Amino acid sequence: MTKRKEFTEYAAPGVHSSVLSVLSGKNGRLLDAGCGEGALIKRVTESLPGIRCTGTDFTRQYFKGGSPFFVSDLNKGIAAKNATFDIVCAVEVIEHLENKYLLLSEAHRVLKKGGTLILTTPNVESVYSRLFFLFTGRFYAFLRGDTDPRGKGPGMSHTSPTLSWELEKLAGGKFRIERRLFNRVRLPFLRTIIPTNSPLLGEINVFVMEKI
Repeated sequence: MTKRKEFTEYAAPGVHSSVLSVLSGKNGRLLDAGCGEGALIKRVTESLPGIRCTGTDFTRQYFKGGSPFFVSDLNKGIAAKNATFDIVCAVEVIEHLENKYLLLSEAHRVLKKGGTLILTTPNVESVYSRLFFLFTGRFYAFLRGDTDPRGKGPGMSHTSPTLSWELEKLAGGKFRIERRLFNRVRLPFLRTIIPTNSPLLGEINVFVMEKI
């Protein structure tokens, strides 16, 4: 979790930068689903003027900035009309939800034809996470006490680890997975950002998907 100009990024280091690299060159309306304070929206607005951002989350209490915002409990759906957005970002969201399929179904519904879904979630298939599971029976980032620092609310704790093959099945018939990126190598005590293309070393999955 990092701070950027008084906006807290509720994501692992490098995740927002990875998302920005995917968004480079894109235009249109973007929905940040589970936007928190709006840190990603601020970065997109500052660096990509062709993208118009809207945020949604379970409460407006934490949201900052002047971008459009509406309330959605993502465990129940996205409070937006069909085919409204060109891009949907769900950054560090799916692991908090009770119904993972609903997130993909709702993102598909609110996206325009050919729209892009960018979804990030902890890489539970990494060597680091597998070792955690071997010795603790839990995946890394799904340990006891792994909760959103903002406090209690809908879907706050990490409850839904998602494997890559599972996401492929959930996306079937709705999205085509274009590519899979990672924010950095995840090794014990590593605090710097080292890029990687390895599913066994990447800390956070960044899935880029096209609406079918």
